[in-house]
Amino acid sequence: MSTVSLEEKIDKLLKLYKKQEAVTAVQNLISKMAYYYEAGMYEERYQCMALKTPGVSIEVGIRGGFDTPESIHYTMVETEKAFEKSHAEGMRKEFPDIEFTHDRQGFLETTLLGTPMIEVADDCETVKGCWSALMAVGKGYAHEPHPTARWVWWKYAADFIKEDGEWKVWHMQQSPLWTSEYNESWVEASLKMPPLAPPGTVMQGHGPGGMPWPKPDRPTSELYNSYRITTVPKLIPKLPEPYSTFDETFSY
Repeated sequence: MSTVSLEEKIDKLLKLYKKQEAVTAVQNLISKMAYYYEAGMYEERYQCMALKTPGVSIEVGIRGGFDTPESIHYTMVETEKAFEKSHAEGMRKEFPDIEFTHDRQGFLETTLLGTPMIEVADDCETVKGCWSALMAVGKGYAHEPHPTARWVWWKYAADFIKEDGEWKVWHMQQSPLWTSEYNESWVEASLKMPPLAPPGTVMQGHGPGGMPWPKPDRPTSELYNSYRITTVPKLIPKLPEPYSTFDETFSY
């Protein structure tokens, strides 16, 4: 009968501790990014990315994939600020008797993260995680007749890596599952949605505020087929599985 030495027991406990420490750190990081987004702290959210690490990337729905610090900044910061300016213009038109002194006045995008599925590599060098996220939205755009209150359900997936001793997001995917106005059935809302985008589709033309949609470095790798009565739910994104080193697993 084999016995486990005290040294082996200590090593096992230390490894479990490092893994649990990593789980807590990445959960706090992804939550911090959600709080930053709600507050319009886009630069701070951008700094949560592993900007010094080769291969850093983010995908945002049909916007596409962004694979350099510069293009990531454009979609995470500059595009979001353009949305705010368009919102402010729309609000001033809708409520001419109210003084709007800030582009974010009356702007709401708050995210509730849930169902975390997190795996830490055996070497504790990287972490993989998936989340579902319900977003409550209240905003307007210059080109729309009225501001709206909406629900948006997202799927998040990310790889994390340490940079300068701190956990950062290495790769991230955000894909919308469904959206509807706050008082509208998402079943009925799905009947009015445009056809599913074919693989390789990216946004073209200009978005809110007249700003060109960010030109991606590539199409999104895998879009979630947004909810419709004609679609079958799929396991997208792929869930993380136990792994030893990042070389043995897939990339989000």
